Amino acid sequence: MAVIFSRDTSPEAERVLIERLRRKTVGQRLAMVWGLDALARSLSSAGARMRGPGGDPGETVARIARLTLGSELAERVLAERRARAARSASPVVDGRKSG
Repeated sequence: MAVIFSRDTSPEAERVLIERLRRKTVGQRLAMVWGLDALARSLSSAGARMRGPGGDPGETVARIARLTLGSELAERVLAERRARAARSASPVVDGRKSG
């Protein structure tokens, strides 16, 4: 059997782990993925805050976007996000947003 998880995991332990994962429902596996995604995002946010302590949440989001998307795509995404925020913050006149 090829090593899938770790070189320090015995083949028997790996076999048991794979079997237990196979027994999980799709919903249980999705919950695991979502949990790992939330953990990765949390660690990414913590790392971004450590690299820029004292920054506001928007700066943290921008730092994470640049790290994960690259500078060019991050700037496009952040610009669109700012535009959406500006549109949602515009005053409502006669049931329609102005601007």
